[in-house]
Amino acid sequence: MQTFDTATAVLARPGETYAWHVPEGWLVGRGAWGGLIVGALINAITDSEPDRRRWVRSVSAELVAPAMVGEHTIATVRHRQGSGLSTWNATATNADGELVARLTAVLAASRRSAEDVDYAAWGMTKAPAAPPAADVAAADTKDFGPEFTQHLDVRPVSGMAYSGGAAEVLGYVRLAAPVPHTAASLIGLVDGWWPATIVSLNRFRPLATVNFSANLMVDPTSIEADEPLLHHGFASGADAGFTSEQRRLWTGDGRLVVDNLQSIALIK
Repeated sequence: MQTFDTATAVLARPGETYAWHVPEGWLVGRGAWGGLIVGALINAITDSEPDRRRWVRSVSAELVAPAMVGEHTIATVRHRQGSGLSTWNATATNADGELVARLTAVLAASRRSAEDVDYAAWGMTKAPAAPPAADVAAADTKDFGPEFTQHLDVRPVSGMAYSGGAAEVLGYVRLAAPVPHTAASLIGLVDGWWPATIVSLNRFRPLATVNFSANLMVDPTSIEADEPLLHHGFASGADAGFTSEQRRLWTGDGRLVVDNLQSIALIK
């Protein structure tokens, strides 16, 4: 099975550009899974950043068009290199030169101001109650999930797709072929679950994420590659064919891993 690392690998070219091949088997509808696109853009920025002490802390992305199977070009631009923080932009274009996605990322090293602060006490949002991952059965997503879900281990606790219930989901997720975690894999993984919006539907309706922002709240190396992460997602509101959806990933010991906000369009 192809790993997430392989599917999001970028090849450096002259002029701060990278080649990225969108592989088969990772699609949702006509184009690549959004988590894969975000992961490839993050990988290009991470490779471009000269200070290896800095890693991606926050991203904001617009997914403009489907990333079809085939060759793409990712261009990176550094907007600012401060004493402790960098801001980068990456754009992905297809073989015809059309924009597919763009992403802005903030990279930073750990700050000394954190040494005498108990940040764990600051978090006002707590992980929802859920049974242990080992007690939750893995779902067979081939009957209702897009093809990229074959690369995920999904263990639903509540909120099954197209069940007509409240727009909220809870369950565990990890990569089916685990790789050492990076900012790309963790931020990509928060997009691995079906939208909470489709829980409220009673039949298939195509959706598309048009805006994606996320904060990475842990050092990726502090999480074991095969640890199932608790996913909690819910629709905050909806109007005129668009929903605002909040998603979070948590470790088993209650640490917030990724805090994610998405704007999702109901296509038809």
